[in-house]
Amino acid sequence: MTIVRFESENYYFQFFKLTLKPQYCDSNSILEVVQELEKLIGFKIVRIYNQDSTGRPIYLYQAPKDTHLPPDKDSMWLISFIIEDGYFERLLSIDNFFQREKIFASTIAKFFVAGKGEEIKKVSWISSESGKNYKISKLRKNPKALGRPALYHQNAEDSPIELKFEEALVKNKIVFKKQQEVYEGGALLTVLDFIIEKPLIAIFCDGYKYHYDKLSVLKDRRQDRVLQLLGYKVLRFTGSEIIENTGQCIEEVKRFLISSSPT
Repeated sequence: MTIVRFESENYYFQFFKLTLKPQYCDSNSILEVVQELEKLIGFKIVRIYNQDSTGRPIYLYQAPKDTHLPPDKDSMWLISFIIEDGYFERLLSIDNFFQREKIFASTIAKFFVAGKGEEIKKVSWISSESGKNYKISKLRKNPKALGRPALYHQNAEDSPIELKFEEALVKNKIVFKKQQEVYEGGALLTVLDFIIEKPLIAIFCDGYKYHYDKLSVLKDRRQDRVLQLLGYKVLRFTGSEIIENTGQCIEEVKRFLISSSPT
C-alpha cells in the first residue's frame, strides 16, 4: 500500500488504497509521478510513502518544509471514485477537474496498481445529486500539516526527561532510534519517543502535564492496543519515574530485551 498526501493552504486528502508500481519507486522516477499528479489535480504532493508491517513509513518522496502550497478557491471539487469495482478513493481539485477525467484515469493506471496488485483498467466516478459539487467543510487540516502533528503522548522533542532517558540508553549500550512515526491505515497513529528494533519495543516518556484527563488516557490505551497488534511491546515511563530513578526504568527495558530474545 502506498500513501500519497496532497495539500493546499487549508485542505488535504490522500490516496491509500493504491500501490505504486515498483518501477516508479526510485528517487528519479518518483518525481515524474509527483509532477503529473500535481498538474492534473492542482494540489501539492507533500509526501509519498509505503508502510511496512510495523506501521513505519518507508518514504519515497517528501516535499521540502518550505514548500509553497497552492491557495484555495471558494468552490472546489470533492470527487469520489471506485477503481476496479472494489477500491474507493476520493480527491479534491481546485480547478474544474472533470475536463480531465480520462487523463486522470489513464495516469492512475500508469503509475499504480489496485489494492491487491491488479492492473487498473476501470475507474468509475460517483456523482452527488447536486452535480458532483460536494461540501468540503469537514476537510479542514491542521495549519501545521507539513510539520509533526500534535499528539496526546508527546512532549517537546528533546525535553529534559527524554534527554535523560536517552543518555541512560546510550550509557547502557542499548541501540535505539528517536521520534519514530507509526501509521495505521495511512493515518499517523503516534510518534514513538524511542524505538528498539530487535526485539520491537516502543517507548514513551510521558511528561508531567500529560495523561491526566480521561480522553488522553483513552487515546493512549487505544494506541497501545494497535501497537501491540503491529508487533510492538509498549513501555510507558512517567516523568517522575525517569527523573527519580532512571536506572530502574532502564532495568525494565533490559528485562524486556531479555524476555523477548530468542532462546
